[in-house]
Amino acid sequence: MKSLKWLFLVLMGSTMLTSCFDILEEVTYHKDGSGEFRYVFDMSGLKPMMDMVAAMDTTGEMSMDTLSSLSREFASKVDGLAGISSIEEINDEDAFTYGISFKFANLDALNAAVNQLTEGPGIGSGEEDLFGGSKKKFSRLDAGKISGLFDEIMGEAGGENAEMAMMFFKDVSYTTVYHFDKKVKSMSNDKAELSDDKKTVTMKYYIFDEERGGKNASVANTIKLKGGLF
Repeated sequence: MKSLKWLFLVLMGSTMLTSCFDILEEVTYHKDGSGEFRYVFDMSGLKPMMDMVAAMDTTGEMSMDTLSSLSREFASKVDGLAGISSIEEINDEDAFTYGISFKFANLDALNAAVNQLTEGPGIGSGEEDLFGGSKKKFSRLDAGKISGLFDEIMGEAGGENAEMAMMFFKDVSYTTVYHFDKKVKSMSNDKAELSDDKKTVTMKYYIFDEERGGKNASVANTIKLKGGLF
């Protein structure tokens, strides 16, 4: 994803030694197969640094309008797609969160929209479905692995700067949250956690920290539901 790569590279070019932000992928999946999707950059932990970088920037590339353009880009990509409705840009300058949310009629519509959102390594490849489902399960597939983004960013950093880049990005996390109308019976990914009401599955891993995830970590997860989905 060009916008995600751009964000990583801009942050890596700053003078700060650590970077902490979260990328959220959230799906609410209803019994009839419809639902809501949210994709959000939560950069609240970076706000002091971003304010400083923007103040020093003479090119205009780090204005708040540039950050909100990420949301506008996302919205334009899914606008008019069949089965996609209630598109909303997320531009919260106080919370420092940017992204998009929308409703989908079925998984085909969701996959088509997510493929439009992606242009390379990131949450997908732009060519493969990321979500699957049946009467008794919901699946997040491992298409478009984050490892592609990892390798690309490390390549941009260069060999001599790779160690510094790894240190800088060690607290960058990717969180998946899936909500269901019915209770969850089982999950295939042992890093996922189940809520007390057994209707929400959450997984968080750190893209650039091998001890807490790393380039080979997978977001793939097959979630079986009690009594079937529909």
